[in-house]
This record gives sequence, C-alpha cells and structure tokens, in this order.
Amino acid sequence: MQISKLIETEIGVLWGRDCVYLDHTMIPDAGTLLLRGTIDCRIVRNFLPPPGWEQSEDLPFELVFHRVLGFQMLELDAWGTQNEDLTALSESCFEEVENSMWLKRLHVNLERLRHFRLATYDDVFDVLSETYTWQFGDKAR
Repeated sequence: MQISKLIETEIGVLWGRDCVYLDHTMIPDAGTLLLRGTIDCRIVRNFLPPPGWEQSEDLPFELVFHRVLGFQMLELDAWGTQNEDLTALSESCFEEVENSMWLKRLHVNLERLRHFRLATYDDVFDVLSETYTWQFGDKAR
C-alpha cells in the first residue's frame, strides 16, 4: 500500500492546502522541473524563517526537482478523483510517496528514483525524480 510520508523542509513542515501558492512552473531542460511561488508562513509547522524574513507572512520559494523521469500536474479536485486511496494522504503539502504504485508500474531502477508530491492551493504535482532542492526568501529569486 502506498503511504505518504511528510517531509520537513529547512523552514518547517508545509501544512494544509493554503500553505503553498504557485506562480510559475518551468521545465528549463529535459530532466528538471522548477516551481516558484510563495508560502504562507503563518501555517508552517515549526516555522524557522530565513534571516530577514522573521516578520513576513508570505515567503518566496523555488523548488527544483533534479533528474526527473516524469511528473503529473492535476487540479486539486481532479487529482482527488484519480487517487481514491485516501489513506495515502497526509496533511502536509510536501511529501514522499513510499511504495509508489506509479514507480512499480514503470519497472525502472527504484533505488535512485523517488516519488514526491507537492500540493499547492490549486494543483497537485506528483514527481518522479532522484533529488530536489528548496530555496527560500532572498535565495528563491
């Protein structure tokens, strides 16, 4: 069974649907997915702000997935109709899907690829990649 495991970022746990707002989605090259937007700091669990952002309600972010095999972006309600195993959901916006059925069906090297999920206010991204990097605050732009 697939299990979603929340990932704690360097600023804390991104929590709830209203936490991540997406402004830009880019594919700068064939193996990279870049997402930019803002995070509502008020609902980040265990929030650790970057220097200079201690009083901010909205924090710019950049999330880059590296060595991407594939990704799916669906509007939130459409995503819900395609993913009926609701026991696989967590309340975090950023998580890793363990025992991913998508990865298993692809018959690829499972040792290096991982299935990540980012839920934004409007859309859900399921991404198969090796790694990712977050940048927050001044480093995000």
